[in-house]
Amino acid sequence: MEKLGILGGTFNPVHNGHIYLAKSFMEKLSLDKILLIPDALPPHKDFSKEAADEDRLNMLSLAAKDIPFLSVCDWEIKKGGKSYTYFTLLEMKKQNPESEIYFLVGSDMFLSLESWFNYPEIMNMATFCAVARNKEDIALLQAKKEYFSSLGFKTEILKTEPLEISSTEIREKIKKSENINELLPEAVAEYIRERKLYV
Repeated sequence: MEKLGILGGTFNPVHNGHIYLAKSFMEKLSLDKILLIPDALPPHKDFSKEAADEDRLNMLSLAAKDIPFLSVCDWEIKKGGKSYTYFTLLEMKKQNPESEIYFLVGSDMFLSLESWFNYPEIMNMATFCAVARNKEDIALLQAKKEYFSSLGFKTEILKTEPLEISSTEIREKIKKSENINELLPEAVAEYIRERKLYV
């Protein structure tokens, strides 16, 4: 059975931290491929659309272009409205009926899963996977994993050293005309400059 990873987010813009995270999940979970799914409107945080949906998709495509296991999925953007994981997982299971789905999240999101729309239904549709960034993270995530296991849900905790990069930091650097080349795939940085995004 194919092991399909899903990595969602605003990707505003996509950066090297996202790509590093995807590669880490790919290697540690032996996934066959990963779908990058940009949110239309994330329900868990304020989202200032400083780049159009088309631009976010284009930047993701540029970032994924030379990485064979990465694909970009525009389903949430085409659907519009708030991007609830429940509906996305229903659709991805419909589109990939033979795949085992792994949903990739950051540690903060993993710890807040019980507050998500239609929990626990979403937990039964995929294996939820989180990255532990430090010793404190490991203890918290492991305790939550054991709790989820007691309810019959499948989860995975991975230990890796994340690249501490944020899209907010990148947007602020662009506004200040600071160099961003080390933070983004080269093609994405060039696209931002050509389109004069985030200025």
